[in-house]
Amino acid sequence: RIVVTRGVGPIALDPAQADEPRLVVIVKEVRTPPPSAYREGIELAFVDVVRNVPNALDPSAKTGNYLNNILALRQARERGADEAVMCNVEGKVSEGASSNLFVVRRGEALTPPLAAGILEGITRGRILALASEIGISAREVDLEPSDVTTADEVFITSSIRELLPVASCDGIRIGSAVPGPVTRRLHDAYRASIASEVEALAGSE
Repeated sequence: RIVVTRGVGPIALDPAQADEPRLVVIVKEVRTPPPSAYREGIELAFVDVVRNVPNALDPSAKTGNYLNNILALRQARERGADEAVMCNVEGKVSEGASSNLFVVRRGEALTPPLAAGILEGITRGRILALASEIGISAREVDLEPSDVTTADEVFITSSIRELLPVASCDGIRIGSAVPGPVTRRLHDAYRASIASEVEALAGSE
């Protein structure tokens, strides 16, 4: 993880008190989900914690202020879920506490737009691009909570977890199979694209 700080200074809110930015690089072993999570899926839960509004704390900014997300995830864990689903102040689905969200309806992959108050995930963007390459319709659209619980398939995305299928949300079973066919195709395409990039980098050394 690469973190840019304003630098060393006294304990104060005035940003002028620290004007020599520093770069901090944190390196640790990556811990990925167990294979069973990809076979059996995970559980989501809608939480009461609302996604930050742009004119208060822009949710599209990748900052170290994770309080909103931590509170959401804590509530989800208290309900026995693996990940929290957050909505914006308008009640539209935004994203997971630490992931982007996709639902699949009639073979089409749908994900909330940036305007819903989400972080523009790298994996999310790659999935949108890969979908068109392998003939799967994918688009950004406002989603209601009911769109998640009645979807044919649901999956979340993040750099470490790649595509993780969802088995249930708020105790409601999602679809008839986990992972669903669209989720499997997209995950296979994603892993193939990563393997191709790694192979290309290895060949250039």
